[in-house]
Amino acid sequence: MRPEFKLVISFFIFIILLTDAIAINISPGKTAIDAEPGLTTEIKYTASNPSVDRDSTVILSKAKTDDALMKYVTFEGGTEEENPKLFIPKGGSANFVVKINLPQKLPENMTPGEHKLYIGINEDVSELPPGSVVALTNIYSLLLVRVPYPGIYADILFGISDINYGQSLPMSVVFTSRGTDVVKSVTASAVVYSENKSLISLPMRREQNLQPTETRPLSWELEPNTLPPGDYRATAHIEYDGQTKDLATTFRVGSEDLDITNTTTTVESGGIRRYDLDIVSKWNNQLKNIYADIKIIDNGTVIQKTKTPYLEALEPWNEGRLSGFLDTTEIKPGTYDSEITIYYGHKSKVVTTELTVTPGQGVAEKPSDFISSPFLTLVIFGALLIIILIGTNLYLLLKKHTDEKT
Repeated sequence: MRPEFKLVISFFIFIILLTDAIAINISPGKTAIDAEPGLTTEIKYTASNPSVDRDSTVILSKAKTDDALMKYVTFEGGTEEENPKLFIPKGGSANFVVKINLPQKLPENMTPGEHKLYIGINEDVSELPPGSVVALTNIYSLLLVRVPYPGIYADILFGISDINYGQSLPMSVVFTSRGTDVVKSVTASAVVYSENKSLISLPMRREQNLQPTETRPLSWELEPNTLPPGDYRATAHIEYDGQTKDLATTFRVGSEDLDITNTTTTVESGGIRRYDLDIVSKWNNQLKNIYADIKIIDNGTVIQKTKTPYLEALEPWNEGRLSGFLDTTEIKPGTYDSEITIYYGHKSKVVTTELTVTPGQGVAEKPSDFISSPFLTLVIFGALLIIILIGTNLYLLLKKHTDEKT
């Protein structure tokens, strides 16, 4: 067989094996628990096999770590030393349970903080028919175990979400006890700033007697229309059993508006020239159907105009660009007014800037030809489908030829 043909066959077999390699999966992909003394809990997992070609048998495993906590983790129906098998029919799924049984007193030498344990499903090669050509899959799910710190310890979060003007503004400090001792008292106060100027001081909030691993929010809520549209900063001061922590965050109050942040300022005369507008959304929702009319004005007279294509959607607070093309063939070098009317949703705004036309070099720009994204996606998908079909046929022919020799 020629080397080139072998290379092509190997490539297509690789594609087939790559498709087969994602044949099994495990969910949930991540689970987190707190290591409380005497904790007994069960976690249900689902192993799925989306393959339409073959059943799968997997070995359940505790893998990728030698963490001491693993000895408290067992599989239902197995023991510490045994890794039970699980049959998963093609196109189906199967469940298994992981049991966690922690002692009444955690080992003193156990490192506090997050311990990453892994629960795995590994395809069993011994269950495959002789002569099978498949890619075996090993999939792991993260089991995060949080071991408490000695004494008083806490995870504290301070977050405020963006809103639109006219909506109420919730904000909260979320306090989670991560130590072995009870937190007797937690207080939190907050201040909202605009451009480093204090606007609103929020009253103190208090919570008492938080048990280990317990989480409580200390919350406030501003009434609708309290803050005008704009960018804001907030700080929080937290005190708990003799310890303090200061946190800061930023948030935005949006309005159905957008800003033009930059425009083309210079073009050459004598041809078709590109004109760009950079925009940014000031709204906490999606803006739709955005376009602009551009007029070039000389002493009150419109001497050239263009319209940009539609930008179908602009996500909250995102940036975008609109582009049109001006015919400067008859425009003399000089400085002109550029009147931009931008439309978004059912609203519009007008912005006037300057445009300088310089002597041209005789090279005109043209609107670039392009293939729309949906069409391009369809072409790529079709090409991949053809490649896979050809590869499958070649693989089957090769396997048949091998079987006949055998």
